[in-house]
Amino acid sequence: MSNLVVGIDIGGTKIAAGVIDSSARVLARHVSKTHAGNPPDDVIAAAVQVFHAALDQAGILPAQIAGVGVGFGGHVHGSAGLVLTSSN
Repeated sequence: MSNLVVGIDIGGTKIAAGVIDSSARVLARHVSKTHAGNPPDDVIAAAVQVFHAALDQAGILPAQIAGVGVGFGGHVHGSAGLVLTSSN
């Protein structure tokens, strides 16, 4: 099992992703500012692009990732797996 995870932060002005090992060491990071003001599908596509760019920088494949965490401002219905509101 891999000990690598990816964290993605979706903010109002940037989307950042980092590849982190089990010692909390950041192995790679990538930031994009191309999503601001765009519709939700474009923001999701930008997050996917940032994810892959961070993996490329770390020299690893998606199959080597144990998990992904995504943070954003807004409200969720956790048990239903739904984003209710998001300002970003």
